[in-house]
Amino acid sequence: MNKREAEIDTTQTELPLKKLKTITSLEQLDNLDDEEDVDVEIDNELIEKLNKEGRKYQFVGDGYQDEDSDDEDDDDVDDDPDYTSEDDDQELDKDDQEDVNDDDAQEVHSNSNNNQDSSSEYESNTFNTDEENIELVARSFIYKYIQEKKESGIDPIHFTKEIGFKLELELNDDAWSIITAFLTRKKIAVNLFLNYLKYNSLSRPYRKKLDTIKSFDDVVQLLDKSKNIVIITGAGVSVSCGIPDFRSRGGVYDTIEKKYNLPRPESLFDIKYLLNNPKPFFEFAKEIYPGLHKPSPTHHFIKALDTKGKLLRNYTQNIDTLEHVVGIDQEKLVNCHGSFKSATCITCKQSVDGEHIRGSIMNTEIPICKICNDGTSFMKPDIVFFGENLPSRFDQCVSDDIQKIDLLLVMGSSLQVQPVALLPDILDKNIPQILINREVVGQPHEFDYVYLGDCDSFVKEIELKMNWSCSS
Repeated sequence: MNKREAEIDTTQTELPLKKLKTITSLEQLDNLDDEEDVDVEIDNELIEKLNKEGRKYQFVGDGYQDEDSDDEDDDDVDDDPDYTSEDDDQELDKDDQEDVNDDDAQEVHSNSNNNQDSSSEYESNTFNTDEENIELVARSFIYKYIQEKKESGIDPIHFTKEIGFKLELELNDDAWSIITAFLTRKKIAVNLFLNYLKYNSLSRPYRKKLDTIKSFDDVVQLLDKSKNIVIITGAGVSVSCGIPDFRSRGGVYDTIEKKYNLPRPESLFDIKYLLNNPKPFFEFAKEIYPGLHKPSPTHHFIKALDTKGKLLRNYTQNIDTLEHVVGIDQEKLVNCHGSFKSATCITCKQSVDGEHIRGSIMNTEIPICKICNDGTSFMKPDIVFFGENLPSRFDQCVSDDIQKIDLLLVMGSSLQVQPVALLPDILDKNIPQILINREVVGQPHEFDYVYLGDCDSFVKEIELKMNWSCSS
């Protein structure tokens, strides 16, 4: 989701919310002094209007969790997992149904234990009431903020770009109606609202380049002295292996839309689309199935860092398992988007080794579950589709690694898939960050050094400079 935000100039409008303390949690909101009022009027008629208008549109979006239904009769809203994403900017497109997920919004929900006593149940009910209140305040505020921007004459596409969203319009679309429907969705509004209270802007400040890293030699010195290197790898590290990337010209997304008659290229990896129509994915899966390719020099470089005791973690967005093939320590690996190493039945949840479905994949057949044996339940490879949670290991490792990391390398990634794309943003701003990619990504976030080119070319230069031999 992915969310790349830029600051919005709010200096022209004195908003009443500036009277508030900086609030980043419901607890802080609950602890406001009696004299400190939330100076945003909650208009119930407005909220009903937003609910009604919002149902007119279905959005393709990344980076925000979709709305949970508070009304039992609301059939338009589904329960959604915590993570889903794909584009660097949020995409507002009302024609196709995909989920809008909350990847980097501050946490505003509390999951209560099933075994609560009456006291904790009371506390949970109180918390839910506070949660509903802040949602109402947030949606009211965001609505008024949008109206002020609209009345100021700002271009709607420029407005959405400033706060990290990409607005795609078709003929006769009402841009401001679409913007209002999307940004006043509950969790999106809460996230933007809390950003404003904390940063006086709907978006948070972005990292600026460190002045101490100016040359390739500086990068060499960093690699030499660093002991806890985190590497984010994307499809670019496997292109030289013969595996196509997804987003470049001639890549996977550029070819599959028409070939498989998809509503959108990303639909091939959308969980809802898969459950409704698995045939396109299993026809395509053979092309990316592991076992047909050998690791690249970049994979061997990461393995060398592991061997030298310098690798803290490799967060790979790839599902080709070449990190496993090259022999990187499993403890140092996080398969952010899963892999083909195992598969699980969509119905009975029986899990099997990936080898059990290899034959079906190679024959472009749907691997039917032998336990269910109902002709429709199939074994889904344990890769993470848009609309599914990332493995819990991702959160666990991120929590540990942000305390230890001393250097970040982003290699061959478009940084368009959240929540992985958010990792550079959440690190301490003084941790050096290097980008190795064919093009600059992640803007307005600034990397300290950008190597524009192939990852393997970067590795060759490093080998020469450091007298390393990374290849097997």
